[in-house]
Amino acid sequence: MSRNESKAAVAISIAACAMTVPSTVAGTTVYKCVKEGQITLTDKPCPSEKANTDASTGQLATTVVPSSKDLSPVGKWSGQLQYQEASNGQTVQAAHSVALLTAEFTADGKFMGSSPENGCQLLGVWSAGGQTLNWIDLTLSNCNYPDLNRRYHGSLILARPDSSGNLQVQSIGTPFSKDTAKVFDIKGTLRR
Repeated sequence: MSRNESKAAVAISIAACAMTVPSTVAGTTVYKCVKEGQITLTDKPCPSEKANTDASTGQLATTVVPSSKDLSPVGKWSGQLQYQEASNGQTVQAAHSVALLTAEFTADGKFMGSSPENGCQLLGVWSAGGQTLNWIDLTLSNCNYPDLNRRYHGSLILARPDSSGNLQVQSIGTPFSKDTAKVFDIKGTLRR
């Protein structure tokens, strides 16, 4: 094996290891233990109930944070999203809003939702991009601010252990159009 082949084999091995996440990570229960005011997160039950009694309240200070083995976005989600436009690097105040989104991801790859506060309707598709990464391609319509009505691309990154996801999509204005130098984005955290 040549030196270049050896380097390539090592690089491939490293990449494969980096992409492999133990299955225990996805469904691990996390224990939040409090001992003498010190908070510890662990995958094992707290050492003893007496050690985990909060001195100020006398209450047991162990919290179990459940985790989901389901790394799929399929299901109903909701959360506050920020809708924005920037033109030539400046925020367009008329476009800016923060509104509650209720949405659903279906098993066949469809994504749909609405934000009644700003009138926006979302419809698009999603696909898995990795264990926690999901690609999103959606179109906004019926928004009270008409320039937001367009196609967006981005991602939903699923978080553990709390079954939340970070949605971030963006649309960049087409050169030589009325939207030159405009960037539209939607961001926020969704929860099941």
